[in-house]
Amino acid sequence: MEIKQLEYFVQIVDCGTFSAAAQKNFITQSALSKIIKKLETELGCDLLYSQGKNTVPTDTGRILYGQAKKILHECNVTISQIEAAKGNPSGDLRISVSGPWNRMTSIYSMITDFVSSYPDVRLQISRQASNVYRESLTGGDTDIAIVCGNHKSESQFEKIPLIKNCYYFIFPKNMKFSASEPINWEDIVDYPLVTFTDTYHLYHTIVDNFHKLGKSPDIRMTSDQPDLLLHVASINGWCTIWGDEPTQEDLQVYNMSSYRMAESHEISLLRRNEAYSSLSEHAFVNFVKNNWDKYNTDNNTKAL
Repeated sequence: MEIKQLEYFVQIVDCGTFSAAAQKNFITQSALSKIIKKLETELGCDLLYSQGKNTVPTDTGRILYGQAKKILHECNVTISQIEAAKGNPSGDLRISVSGPWNRMTSIYSMITDFVSSYPDVRLQISRQASNVYRESLTGGDTDIAIVCGNHKSESQFEKIPLIKNCYYFIFPKNMKFSASEPINWEDIVDYPLVTFTDTYHLYHTIVDNFHKLGKSPDIRMTSDQPDLLLHVASINGWCTIWGDEPTQEDLQVYNMSSYRMAESHEISLLRRNEAYSSLSEHAFVNFVKNNWDKYNTDNNTKAL
């Protein structure tokens, strides 16, 4: 079994077809099929099969896929260690981000400048549900997680606080709402809500705080699209809750108003507490620690 075989196998599963994986690697589909056939012969089992137009892993293929990803991750770490000896950060750095972060321009700017400062580091940034960051970090699927919510400090992770935001209750302008800012959860328990899906920390924050008051939230719809939440709330006379302040344009377009809530939450960077981290990961963490203050200038956010 060779590392390149594992790389090709993982890419076929990720791409969903032999042709897509072959195109990505600039080889012919027949050459790729021969490589996988040789791997199956060496292991004495089928690893892939056709399901409609897609290629999916067999039971044994799923086992190999999970282990292969860990092996390839360790290979990348080894390469990073070698590059570290040369004093040149390089290799892949996988960052997952949870939560509706479309307005976090400070994070955008920070990542952009990091890429400019370390051109040999290849960033892979993906969106991920906030309730799976532990498994993603400990399983080796991601190197750094940027997460929303008031997560407790855990010994296996280093936590770097970035932003502190208040929650915002958003409601139709024509709705009678007598409370004054900042409002509390008991002020909104009787209002119908549209909110983010249960993969977001905000959803569970809403449910937990309503339950503390002996209530269940009247959730009419969930979505991961902020604009859709505003649109549906506006049309139906419902309300929504966001983890950051809506813009005046948001409120004007959908004829909504917003009140700041008393409770706040954090956006934090998390990484594994290990004896060794790749040079690219180390460079990114140090870049954040040394430079974050100058990026966190968004009027809607406050540095921790």
